[in-house]
Amino acid sequence: MVRFFLFVSLCVFCKSAFAQEVFAEIFPVKKDVLVGEEFEIRLRLWDSLGLAEIRFMPVDWKNIDVFPDKNTLERVMNKNGKPYQVTQVRLRAVIKTDGAQSFPSLCMSAKVPEEIIQGNVNFGREFSKIETSAYNRVVFSKKIKELKVCSEPFSVTVRKLPDHKPPLFPATDVKFLSGILPRSLVAKVGMPVKRSVVLTAAGTLPGFLPDISSAAPENARTYEGRLERNLLTSGRNLLAGIRKTEVYIPQSEGELVLPEIRADWYNTQTGKIETALLPSAVIKITPAAAAQKTRTAEAEPKKNNNAFFDFEKRLKNIFSVFPLPHTMLCVVVFTLSAVFSIFGIAKLSRSFRKKRALVADLKEACRAQNPQDIEKALIRWADSISEQTVLNLSDVKRVINGEDEDFLRVLEELNFRLYGRTKFSQILFERSEETIGTEVWKAFENKKPLKKKPAPKKDVFPELYP
Repeated sequence: MVRFFLFVSLCVFCKSAFAQEVFAEIFPVKKDVLVGEEFEIRLRLWDSLGLAEIRFMPVDWKNIDVFPDKNTLERVMNKNGKPYQVTQVRLRAVIKTDGAQSFPSLCMSAKVPEEIIQGNVNFGREFSKIETSAYNRVVFSKKIKELKVCSEPFSVTVRKLPDHKPPLFPATDVKFLSGILPRSLVAKVGMPVKRSVVLTAAGTLPGFLPDISSAAPENARTYEGRLERNLLTSGRNLLAGIRKTEVYIPQSEGELVLPEIRADWYNTQTGKIETALLPSAVIKITPAAAAQKTRTAEAEPKKNNNAFFDFEKRLKNIFSVFPLPHTMLCVVVFTLSAVFSIFGIAKLSRSFRKKRALVADLKEACRAQNPQDIEKALIRWADSISEQTVLNLSDVKRVINGEDEDFLRVLEELNFRLYGRTKFSQILFERSEETIGTEVWKAFENKKPLKKKPAPKKDVFPELYP
């Protein structure tokens, strides 16, 4: 008995010791499907090595369209007593032909961790290149530092749809949508009536949907538009759609009946044949001749041969729209606006003439090379453009606000010329006595445009220590 338990323990140990480090498996959820029916294929990668950058490798599958699901499921699962990081990918597939369909292996490649490249993990065999025929085992190449895992091949049985006229298409849900112009469902003879029809089907591809067709009404000319086929979604579930627009030109008054549209389809969930229906719509058609005469009569009023009475009528219309009190009020408002505009222009003109006179006084003082007159003229000019009172050259510097270094330098020189009392200033004055006016006027003419300095913000909080 002890030998038996020892033998079983050794078998379990050997099985776990040779358990696969990485392997892949693929299986369809349904192995018996219909032509054009959507079904799910699940691909799982079992990884105990910590692979990175896992990606699919190109595969040549015939007569099938495959759409990968964007959502990838990752979780830890145990197999043969060993934990694996399992990555599961869902594929939405549609097979286009009937019969037994076989598909080759689906392979994935991934980056190999560094410890495996150094040889710390033994796979039992090494390959100089990737073998495309291997499946359900690791194929490793030290040269390119990548690992490839392939699944086993799989097969699916595909059945035909039941015979039916018109031919059926597989789906899990089918809906009709439509839009009609004009929306009021009232039109005139000769006015186009437009109907757009959309057929949506879940669980199949657009190529399996039938053409949208209906009987043409007798009292209208029919113009059929181009049929458009689109795959609306290809994520969790497939949703196919077709769209067609028809234009009807009514030829007589009365009612225009837009015919109903039917589509027979096979429900893959219940296994029954069902019919999707778009009900008919009724458009009221009114005569176009009477409406045209009415528009002509409204557009061309009767002519009046008496010009005087026509002018009198226009005056009455004007005063009926604008009564006398309102008219007088408008005249008063217009007159006041004109008066204020004249006063504003006159005020601006006086301000401009005043500034021009101040500049002329400064120019004359500079030409006379008189520092005292230059100072007074500069103060008057700065006071005219400043919001605060200007009393001396320091205030003039504040108006300039440090934006023109050459002008500030000349003002400093003028200040020394007027109030300097040092030996150095006397020597400087002797050199610049005949040039101070020229320097000031040159700096004034070349000064940069002054920007208004924002007023200092008042603190909304009282001082902490008054």
